[in-house]
Amino acid sequence: MSKETKTPVRPGRVPSASRAQIVDCVLKMLKRDGVDALTFRAVQRETGLTGGALSRYFKNLADLEDEAAASVMAGLSPLKGGKATLRQQLVKLGMEMFEIHRAHPYLVRARGPATAAIIGKHTRECINVMLEAGLDFESAVAAYGLVGHLAYSWGAQESIQADDQTIVAATTAYLQGIGDLPPPMAK
Repeated sequence: MSKETKTPVRPGRVPSASRAQIVDCVLKMLKRDGVDALTFRAVQRETGLTGGALSRYFKNLADLEDEAAASVMAGLSPLKGGKATLRQQLVKLGMEMFEIHRAHPYLVRARGPATAAIIGKHTRECINVMLEAGLDFESAVAAYGLVGHLAYSWGAQESIQADDQTIVAATTAYLQGIGDLPPPMAK
């Protein structure tokens, strides 16, 4: 909720806001102000909630950051069997991960049980697709890990340097870097 659209709060009245609305507000704040400006008090001001009301939803700032990161990561598409080759799907997945980390650099520090659950589910779904495509378990885990690691490290770094020319160069390098490795992905 932006400061312009906040309704005045009467003393003693607890404004109503859902957990999802608070997370959406936090994501907007992170994009607008950056991770260093995010505090429990800033979220209270932005949402119009009291400390007690906000604490009913989230134990602390780490819990709130975890929920925001989980919300972002929940949008990550898993691999699917289909017309695209496994390699094409992995490259697409890597680019999607790259963009998420570039757009949301605070994910570097916002990790917790909610995010872990989302990432765990995504990992399981993707590895199952790779197993169904004929990769052995070790190759599937290695392929997923390689794609995720490159996208995470490059995406997070590019968010810090965020000029368009660097982003284009990093995207091109990422696609070239993935190349044909590992060979079992070519199936």
